[in-house]
Amino acid sequence: MPTMPHSLQMISQSDGAPPILLADTRLLSSHFRQDRFALSQTEPTTVAEMLRQADKIEIRPSGNCAVVPIHGIIEYRLTFWGWLFGATSCLAIQRAVKECISNPDINRIVFDIDSPGGDYYGSPELCRFIYDSREAIEMVAVANPMAASAAVKFAAACNRFVLMHSAHVGSVGSIIVLESWSRYLTELGVDVTVIRNPEWKAEGGRYEPTSESFKEYCQSLVDRVTGEFHTEMSKYRGVSVSHVKENFGKGRMLWGEQAVSAKLCDAISSLEKEVARGGGKKSSGKTRQEGRERMKQSLDVRMGV
Repeated sequence: MPTMPHSLQMISQSDGAPPILLADTRLLSSHFRQDRFALSQTEPTTVAEMLRQADKIEIRPSGNCAVVPIHGIIEYRLTFWGWLFGATSCLAIQRAVKECISNPDINRIVFDIDSPGGDYYGSPELCRFIYDSREAIEMVAVANPMAASAAVKFAAACNRFVLMHSAHVGSVGSIIVLESWSRYLTELGVDVTVIRNPEWKAEGGRYEPTSESFKEYCQSLVDRVTGEFHTEMSKYRGVSVSHVKENFGKGRMLWGEQAVSAKLCDAISSLEKEVARGGGKKSSGKTRQEGRERMKQSLDVRMGV
């Protein structure tokens, strides 16, 4: 292990184990870097640089198909904790799709999905981008074995959505969790005073009681996002909004045949079967160019990149 300056404060997994985080944002131990960062030829020197290099998806070609893994929590862009625990970013997914569309040898994308969902940020834009790109290249989503919340919406936006017999899909909706430590702090004799202007600035902190007004505000956010979720699922799956509300689990998860019966998924299948199916001919001429233009607009305008 390289010698580290004495001033660096480190948090270790256990006594004698490699440090997993440096307080001054230097990188991890050489052992940990090799294990989680073999994809880079240039060793980064800061966490920010490491995240920029790591925010990508390894595309796995298989004949004229490309397998694109979407595993872990879905974030807008890769954060340190997301990287540490195997998250996937919306921006990385978009870049992977763009790369596949630009490759003349790839006729089909098969998404290998194992995700509990993630952030709202970037999720609507990503799904619309996928939906708009369906004419440019065929895209198949495989719940292998989980596609929940933001991940199920992403999967629904593809040309085809299948799942393993034992897979779990759904959790259509949104959630905000509020917690207050104010009574606990009071019992400890800790008095926290928040000075703010205007009146709602930084409301909802754990150190103060949760007001009814803030609860109502959060409920309105959840209602708005869930309504948007239902509308998007209706469009992507070709069913009515009322069908989505009544049959897509009402926030719960559905198993294999349940999801197919509810029209949330198209069929029971597997990653291996979908890859073996291969891809048809790529869209060509004007249709393919239009698909590329929609994809580029989604990237440059919607996502602001």
